[in-house]
Amino acid sequence: MQPNLPPELLDYIFTFMRDDHPSLRNCALVNHKFSKLVERHLYYHITLNNSENYVGLGELSPAQISQMFTEKVHLVSHVKSLRIVMASLGILRWFTLRSMEDEDMGKAMLVLSQLTKLSLSGRQHGIISWNRFHHLFQSSFARLLLLPSMTSVSIHGIEDFPLPLLSQCKNLKSLSLRVVDDPTLPLPTIPTSEADIPRLEYLEILECTYALPLILIWLRSQGSPKLCDLRVLRIMIQRLGDISYIQDFLSADCAQSLKCLYVGANDIARTTYNAIGEIIYPPDSAPHRILDLSCLPNLRSLTLEASVKSTATYWISSNGEEDTETYNLQTPIPWIVEHLRTLFSGSSHHAQSLERIILELSFEVDKHALTRLDWGPLASVLKASQMWSLRTVQIQVVGCEPTGVTLETLEFGLRQDKYLSEMVKSGLLAIDTTHCPKEAAPVKAWWGV
Repeated sequence: MQPNLPPELLDYIFTFMRDDHPSLRNCALVNHKFSKLVERHLYYHITLNNSENYVGLGELSPAQISQMFTEKVHLVSHVKSLRIVMASLGILRWFTLRSMEDEDMGKAMLVLSQLTKLSLSGRQHGIISWNRFHHLFQSSFARLLLLPSMTSVSIHGIEDFPLPLLSQCKNLKSLSLRVVDDPTLPLPTIPTSEADIPRLEYLEILECTYALPLILIWLRSQGSPKLCDLRVLRIMIQRLGDISYIQDFLSADCAQSLKCLYVGANDIARTTYNAIGEIIYPPDSAPHRILDLSCLPNLRSLTLEASVKSTATYWISSNGEEDTETYNLQTPIPWIVEHLRTLFSGSSHHAQSLERIILELSFEVDKHALTRLDWGPLASVLKASQMWSLRTVQIQVVGCEPTGVTLETLEFGLRQDKYLSEMVKSGLLAIDTTHCPKEAAPVKAWWGV
């Protein structure tokens, strides 16, 4: 059977199937024309693992990838995205200076010359340090960063990574740093011209904890990627001390260009009430430290991530009956409201540019806590006259602990709240539970199917 659709349209359709290798392979069986079209999408992204003993589903070992490119040399030109997964040696890391087969990985990486995306990830078991990688792997990784086609880099779960290496990626547009501990900052080589300095458009710094201040300082230093074109920033606050560094960063070169901001927080965002509604945290003497978002005049989308929790402790009386000793409700609503109010602080009225607000909330609460949540202050600030440009607000439930209420009960409780239901009816608010993770289906290997 001959395809009725033109090759250009089929090729476009296959771009949406790059993460579904079994379906792509089935399409390749239709006929020779389909097979040729599918091939470039089937090998668009590959995952390389540094040990045959630790290779996961959908991953290739150095030996497998070398054999694949030796038998079919033309496949090299199809590979545009490479994810490198480094498995830890566990306790053996104390007795060796290199990870398993990372020298072979360096050799396999040398043949890839048309990459646009590069990801280096460490498995979560044990310590993964850049300094323990073989020098051939390190030099090969640095060579990939020099590719003119390279625009996106992700570093996840790696210690001692030399951040100045990223400044050598001249066309870098997207940078993601996750769980990057103790990054090293040797004196960088200052590029000879402005054209040699990358200009970031997307930046993600998540779960970097103690390394966050160092990363932000590096990004504002001479020779680091420029921020004047930054449009999207995703950042996580994990310590109170991070706030001043993030504030300085927001007020720097990206203040005029930033369009989308994501701010994640854990305990930093909480206000804790006891059983009778008294605030026990934060104390009056030390109120919430928040970011002043009025420095972002062109912000279009704001996402705030936090959690809602209820905790209770119980005791057994002398007659054997169980009773509640303490009951606390931890809510981020005041923290969220304080941030939103900074958008129209002073006389600048920067909130006139804001079009979308997303609240990513995870819940670990009981039914009683749902009735105690006060959404009134949030509704008041969202309906303020300064928010006239606001088109939509979303409450995205991104977590619902099974020890508390069910997802169905949670959604019902949110929709029944008098303040939230009023905003839902007006079309301003949408409550979305589709982002709450469910049990994942097992992933099947795709090669050789």
